[in-house]
Amino acid sequence: MYQRQDEKECLWICMNMKNEVQTLGFNGQGNFIDIETNEELPINNALEFKPYEVRILKRSSD
Repeated sequence: MYQRQDEKECLWICMNMKNEVQTLGFNGQGNFIDIETNEELPINNALEFKPYEVRILKRSSD
């Protein structure tokens, strides 16, 4: 997982590079949006990822 930001927004790029479900620690809480699926995800310091799953997240404006 890594983070990229500019003056306007911050994105978290999250990848599970293993062939098994992984729970990735996430230094943050609140609602985030998966920018590919537009799914809103409530996050409380961790997020579960399927094998080889990739998500690009941004903080929800709510």
